[in-house]
Amino acid sequence: MNNLKKEKENIKKKIEQGIFKTCGKSSTATASWWNRFVRIQDDEENIISFVQCIKCLSVLAYDSNKTGSSAQKSHAEACRGGVANASNNQDIRIMLNKDNNVSAAEKSSFTEACAKYCSFDLRPFETMNGDGFQILCQSLLDLARNNPHRIEAADIIPDPTTVSRRVKNLAEGMLN
Repeated sequence: MNNLKKEKENIKKKIEQGIFKTCGKSSTATASWWNRFVRIQDDEENIISFVQCIKCLSVLAYDSNKTGSSAQKSHAEACRGGVANASNNQDIRIMLNKDNNVSAAEKSSFTEACAKYCSFDLRPFETMNGDGFQILCQSLLDLARNNPHRIEAADIIPDPTTVSRRVKNLAEGMLN
């Protein structure tokens, strides 16, 4: 394994352990594909010369003075799932192959729940690739982690009118 690959894996582990943190893009990064990346801060909050893809969590080397940004642009375009030879389910495949503490049976159960969501509610499969879907799932995981008792979905799913009001408030907040 080459040194750069080892360094990237080490950085990814430190992010997962909370030693390194991610932060927003530089104000000078104006290309739209930069929205798919976050910068990485070391344990002293210094920005290091790597970025992380928010979709697949890959770590890529980046130093504006040395490496340029063509690798990040290529990765962002490929990670969308819209390139030839890539399926629209790229993100779910990455999730299912990720080395983590989730068992194969749990991953399979979640995949089945996603399939039921798409089929019962007639939602596009591409929904699984959306940032909003990932935010929703993470929110549910955090809620479950922070509560020692079993939570019923019906008890936390808001009324559509409540969601509508929240969207309006979010939009108004972004305008101010």
